[in-house]
Amino acid sequence: MIGTLALMGIPPLSGFFSKEAVLSAAEHGPAPLLWLAITVVFLTAFYMGRLCTIVFFRRHSRMPLGGNPLADPRQKHSGMTIAHESGWQMALPLLILAALSIGGGFLPIPQFLGFHLEHEGNSFIPYLSIGLALAGFILAFLTFRKEKTSKISFALLEKEYFFDEFYDKVVIQGIQEKLGTASDWFERIVVVEGGVNGTARVTAAFGNLLRKLQTGV
Repeated sequence: MIGTLALMGIPPLSGFFSKEAVLSAAEHGPAPLLWLAITVVFLTAFYMGRLCTIVFFRRHSRMPLGGNPLADPRQKHSGMTIAHESGWQMALPLLILAALSIGGGFLPIPQFLGFHLEHEGNSFIPYLSIGLALAGFILAFLTFRKEKTSKISFALLEKEYFFDEFYDKVVIQGIQEKLGTASDWFERIVVVEGGVNGTARVTAAFGNLLRKLQTGV
């Protein structure tokens, strides 16, 4: 929960200070950048709320064998596996991270780096970001609390914001294939054949024409 709340940017955990530093910088920049950052605050809280709810707050914690990477295959009950606590190799780093998440925001790191957190006068951004973070977590909790809600279809989330489709259409098909093919044709035909070889052919032909005007003696 400490890690979840820190990543959500809930005060006074360390994530709050880093989040507000980003929002403060965005507040002094273009407006679309600020609202994009605020939107990410809600999406991050929703994502962390979904993760935290599925792992810790589900009403039915048993999962099919192989369905949970934390499950121990040796602990079976009617074909189901039960999640178990990790060893000290995982617990110790998590305890250290939890301690830094609680008190890390009060360390004078921004002052050491010469950065000063400062919102505009009477800014509502900190209150808005905290409210959106809480709203994202609560929405995820209510949505994924029950086992059956995991089957709810969110097209945008299931398609991962359509990033793969965008990458395939724009980057692979658009840039690599179409733009790459056009660039290859331009380089071979226009630059090499027209610019380099074409210039050489024109120079040679013009030279042969001029040669006929005198005998060379």
